Amino acid sequence: MNASARVFAGEFNRSDLVSRETAAGTPPVLITRSGACCSRIFVAGALIEKGARPGGEFYARVADPTGAFEFRIDRSRRDLAEVLSHLDPPVFVTVLADVAVDQGSVAAKPPLFVDEIRAVDRSTRDSWIVRTATMTCDRLDALRFALDGEEVSREVSMAAGHYGINQSEIADLAEMVLKALETVSGAVEAGTSGGEPWEIVLSIIREKGGSNGMPLQEIISSAVPYGLSAEAVEQAVRVLLQEDECYQPSRDVIKIL
Repeated sequence: MNASARVFAGEFNRSDLVSRETAAGTPPVLITRSGACCSRIFVAGALIEKGARPGGEFYARVADPTGAFEFRIDRSRRDLAEVLSHLDPPVFVTVLADVAVDQGSVAAKPPLFVDEIRAVDRSTRDSWIVRTATMTCDRLDALRFALDGEEVSREVSMAAGHYGINQSEIADLAEMVLKALETVSGAVEAGTSGGEPWEIVLSIIREKGGSNGMPLQEIISSAVPYGLSAEAVEQAVRVLLQEDECYQPSRDVIKIL
């Protein structure tokens, strides 16, 4: 069984790169903007709509804090249709679904066929958001390495080229992740509990800045898992500059003194 990807709707719905260069016997995959490979996805969110389409196929819309997924239930899956009939929106659910890349087209996203759906509690949904945020940030780090010319996975390299990824796009994806985390009770506070914002930012620059310093947008993206907004990072940078902990060798580049 293929591993299930975790990706936010706000990213998935803006992705259209299909790779058919997979191992023999495995289906083609959708590669998202951050480089996630999706032949199956695992989602937790709020069931906000359900119904039946002409022909007897059922559908379900499940929202996370960044957007919504639309899932379909194959007419042969009477068991899943029965489960769905007992779920009354709004309710938190988890969904395991196949990404039917071969049934998509240039003009439409691949359909998502449900393989499993069940009701869950809010804590399960929140755990999914935190884990998905962490995995997305790991992929954003890989994209930054790709932009720096470092060796990365084939999928990340393909995503960077196909979507024209730049620092601004990485910052936008990081902001999406932060907004998702802000909906999780205690997630931001837990992220920043390791120290003051300026301490966290200083640690990030020391770890990732290297001899050339670190662009401000990269610092902002790297601070997302700690629950720091762009404004909080910019304020922390101003403090570090005022305290002579850092300097700017060039515009919007921060380096440790």
